Amino acid sequence: MPLVFAAVAPHSPLLVPNIGKENTAQFTATLAAAEKLSAAFAASGAETIIVLTSKGPAFENCLGINVSPRFKADFDLFGDLVTNWEYAGNIDVCGRLCEDSEAEFPVILTSNSGLDYASAIALSMLGPLGSKTIVPITLGDKISEETALNFGIKLGEMIAAEKQNIAVIAAADLSHRVNKKSPLGYSPKGKKFDQKIVEALKENNQLEFLATASLASTVACEDTGVLAILLGILHDTNIEANEFSYEAPFGVGHLALHYELGPTA
Repeated sequence: MPLVFAAVAPHSPLLVPNIGKENTAQFTATLAAAEKLSAAFAASGAETIIVLTSKGPAFENCLGINVSPRFKADFDLFGDLVTNWEYAGNIDVCGRLCEDSEAEFPVILTSNSGLDYASAIALSMLGPLGSKTIVPITLGDKISEETALNFGIKLGEMIAAEKQNIAVIAAADLSHRVNKKSPLGYSPKGKKFDQKIVEALKENNQLEFLATASLASTVACEDTGVLAILLGILHDTNIEANEFSYEAPFGVGHLALHYELGPTA
C-alpha cells in the first residue's frame, strides 16, 4: 500500500520562531502535536510527500502540480529574512500524476522553485525530511470542493499505483473567526463550523463535509478545498483518525490530525 501516511497540519506563520517570537509558545497543543506527527511520519517509511495547499502558484481554475526539481521556502513576506528551508522535488511522480489525471480534471504542471509558506510550515510539523522528496499540489481559487473531492479520489487511485511509499499532508487552517482575537472579527458560527469540519474529517463523512464547507466564506475558511482533496484520497481506505490538537490562540482554528491507515475497502 503506497499510501503510508496522511495528516492535516496548520500553517500559521506564528509557528515559525523568528516570526512568532514569544507568541509561538502560545501554540502549546500544536507544538505538542508536531512531535506526535513527526514520530508517526518517521515510522511510516514515506519516501515522497504530496503536500496539498491553497497558497502555491496556480491558475485560479486549475490544480497546479509543481514539477520543480528543487524548492526553497523563505518568509520575507512576514519580515523574517533569516529562515530558509530547502527541499528536493520529484519530477517523475509529478509527471505521472499530471499525465494520469489531466484528461478528467483541470490539472497543469507548473515549475516554481519558491515553495509557498503554507506548505513549508505544514511540512515543518513532520520534522527533518532528509532525502525525502516533495510534490506540492496547489488548488486554484475557483475549484469547487466537489471537484476537489473527486480529484482526490482519482489521486488516491494514482497513489495506489506508485511503487514508492507516499505520504500526504494537507496544509490547512480552519475558520479565521473563532474568537475575539480573530483579525477578521468574531463570529459565533466560526467555532461551530470548525467542530463540524473536524468531525467530518475524523469520520471521513464526505456528504457532511461538503454541506459544512458550503458555509466556508461566512467564517473565513479558505482551505476546505484542500481538505476535500485529502478526503477524496482516503475515500475507500479504512482509517482511524487521531485528533492530536485543535486550538485557536489568535482567533484562527488550527487542527493537527493524523490518520492511521488500514487496507482499502
